[in-house]
Amino acid sequence: MKRFTSLLSLALLSLTVMCAQGCMLVAGAVVGAGGYAYVTGALAKNVDANYADVHSAALDGLRDIGAFVVKESIGQSSADIHAESEDGTTIKIDIEALTERAAQIKIRYGTFGNEAESLRILNATMNRL
Repeated sequence: MKRFTSLLSLALLSLTVMCAQGCMLVAGAVVGAGGYAYVTGALAKNVDANYADVHSAALDGLRDIGAFVVKESIGQSSADIHAESEDGTTIKIDIEALTERAAQIKIRYGTFGNEAESLRILNATMNRL
């Protein structure tokens, strides 16, 4: 019984270490050079621009790739944009002010996400900033 308890403790410790390393990898991806993070189907990037400019650039970027806005809600420090691509795929963009001069943009292309298409939208947005 003591041996079983020791093995169980070792297994739990190993699992904890592996989970912690996974968190560090995700954190590293977020902080990486020029980086964006793609987690659970959504692409996220912190941008050195104010919230209003990022919002405007996102709208222009969507038009540049041929998507059209279906619904938009704007608050004092956040905005949600719902759009559709030319083929009818849903696009959701969330923009949140982090400071007066920085914002975070999150993009989800389709129900489960598509990193390549989300990155295309991000690039179109960044080209408009």
